[in-house]
Amino acid sequence: MELSDVNGKVLIEYKRKSRRRPTATMVAIGPGIIGWSICDNRDTFNKKIGLRIALERANKAYEMDLDEFEDYLKAIPSTLQSLAAKIIDRSFLYYKN
Repeated sequence: MELSDVNGKVLIEYKRKSRRRPTATMVAIGPGIIGWSICDNRDTFNKKIGLRIALERANKAYEMDLDEFEDYLKAIPSTLQSLAAKIIDRSFLYYKN
C-alpha cells in the first residue's frame, strides 16, 4: 500500500534517534486508527518501506473490532508507545469532521 492508495489525509510521524535519523514510522488514517513500523538497529531505515508497512497496519486496524484493536495497541513496541499516544491524540483533533 502506498500513500496514493489512501483515501483522505494521513498523519505521519517519525521517531528519530541521534543525528535526527528516523528509526520508526507512525501513521493515522482516521480518529484513533494508527499503524506503525520500526526498523531494526542492524538495518538502514527506508521511509518508503516504513510508510508502506505502517499504512498496511493502519488499514488492518481500521477493519478490527474493539477487542482485536485493543490487542493491536498492546502489541506496539514499548519504544513507540509514547509516539502512539501522541499521534492518537493528534488524530482526534485532525479528523474532527
